[in-house]
Amino acid sequence: MPETQDLLWEVGCEELPAWACEQLASQVPALISSELVGERLVEDGSVPAPEVFVGPRRFAVRVAGVLADQIAVREAKRGPAERAAFADGV
Repeated sequence: MPETQDLLWEVGCEELPAWACEQLASQVPALISSELVGERLVEDGSVPAPEVFVGPRRFAVRVAGVLADQIAVREAKRGPAERAAFADGV
């Protein structure tokens, strides 16, 4: 089983109004979850529920059980045709 760890991300900012804190608390979990899947930091696309902590001058997100290393991906890409790559004779 891959090694997991807790992720804590804290951001300090200028004073936020109450409505912005509410928006942040409702939108951040989905954004963090999609980024963790996109960056291959969770197994099988199953993201543990992020906890969001919001205050007027900072917010934090804690996600338990994030993979310590990204899931490896092997990609094979073809380069340009040989005649195009060496068109100038070099």
